[in-house]
Amino acid sequence: FVKLITKLNPKLVGFSVPSPYAPIARRLTKLVKDNSSSLVIWGGVHPTILPADTLKNNEVDFVGRGEGEYTFLELIENPSKPENIQGLSYKKAGEIISNPARPLIQNLDELPFPAKHLILGVDKFPPIALSNIFTTRGCPYNCIFCASHELWTRKVRYRSARNIIEEIKSLQNTYNIKRFSFEDDSLTVSEKFIREICDLIIKEKLEIKWRCETRVDLVNDEMVRLMKAAGCEDVFLGIESGNEETLKKIKKGITKEQIE
Repeated sequence: FVKLITKLNPKLVGFSVPSPYAPIARRLTKLVKDNSSSLVIWGGVHPTILPADTLKNNEVDFVGRGEGEYTFLELIENPSKPENIQGLSYKKAGEIISNPARPLIQNLDELPFPAKHLILGVDKFPPIALSNIFTTRGCPYNCIFCASHELWTRKVRYRSARNIIEEIKSLQNTYNIKRFSFEDDSLTVSEKFIREICDLIIKEKLEIKWRCETRVDLVNDEMVRLMKAAGCEDVFLGIESGNEETLKKIKKGITKEQIE
């Protein structure tokens, strides 16, 4: 890591930071500052919820709150004018300043596919490491252990089924990926949406297998049969507990009967 940072000396280094990885991110941030002239920005759940606390670390220059695509792009283009960037928190003369929040991206199809070809050493990665796809943002549920809504809110926004299929085909053609992992909180939150995806996979004769995560109250027999026909191999269900009292305490919104 130190050799890489020293060699590249990038203008800006970004860390996506879930709370359990904050100590690691702090150590890596210090290595960046000790071995380069780079500015450092943290994004993700932890700094979104705790921007001021994050910026108390003298080596973190910026925090990108919420969706980071356009915030990060604008910072790269003009790092000397942070006051004009929505969704950004930063320090000025020792004071922590949080700019107004950035509006959510309404049309997720406008975002380019992740630039996986720019990953260092991507040719050495196994296909499974490049197979993750996000199709939605947001979750309407209230589970107390999850911070998804802090980033994406509880309003679900969808990419179009066609856009998702084109990403799958692009990854197939570029990296020969045959098994995909949908990383959405609950892929089947909309039955219409999952049917559109499955119908297109079948129509386009895509020879793929895939996995996803969802809730026990968001599947039914007919849907699961269609998903299997479209290549689904695994559905990971968020059960969390077999104890009714625990399910109520964590506001899971499901019952033991539904789980069974």
